[in-house]
Amino acid sequence: MGQGRLEDPEEPVDLAPEEIGDPARAHEPPGHAVPLEQKLKSTWQASRFSGMIPRFTEQAFVLAISDGLLVRGRIDAVYVHEDGTWELVDYKTGREPDEADAVARLQLAIYSLAAQEVWKVDPSRLNLTYFYLGSGRADPIPAIELTTTGNDLTAMFGQVQSGRFEPRPGVICHSCDFLRFCSAGQRHVSDNTTNED
Repeated sequence: MGQGRLEDPEEPVDLAPEEIGDPARAHEPPGHAVPLEQKLKSTWQASRFSGMIPRFTEQAFVLAISDGLLVRGRIDAVYVHEDGTWELVDYKTGREPDEADAVARLQLAIYSLAAQEVWKVDPSRLNLTYFYLGSGRADPIPAIELTTTGNDLTAMFGQVQSGRFEPRPGVICHSCDFLRFCSAGQRHVSDNTTNED
């Protein structure tokens, strides 16, 4: 079990293709624009996380669920606070999800299940946080509010494997982590961007 600083000044921010052309910077006057990477780094440095040393960074996990299915993931930062509570943080460089996004918490629910299974963390002592580097807003959620179970994940994967998983493009596409893999979502985002111009 090791500890280390999260910030690596030599390592560039890993941006998705849709994040490189940040529409929020389109109205900045020439010569005054702050590069997106620098803005994200400054937001992180001003946050409470910059003064904390994580227990783990980029922590990989494998979660075994029923039917022999495995869920693999990587948690950006795992903090263990002085009071013994754990906080798992996922840093988001894209837009914040719409409140109507029913699956926005799914990633954190999976992290919660992994922490409980891998590290045996009591859910009453576990918090999961999305930290949005674009706005500087942290969205902490107690694990006890995340109700997704291993059985729920098994059912979701069953739908995908049987071909019963249809994309439903909508406002959530703009903040979806899987946009780069989803042609239906890309079309939706492209059509809406064209209509806004």
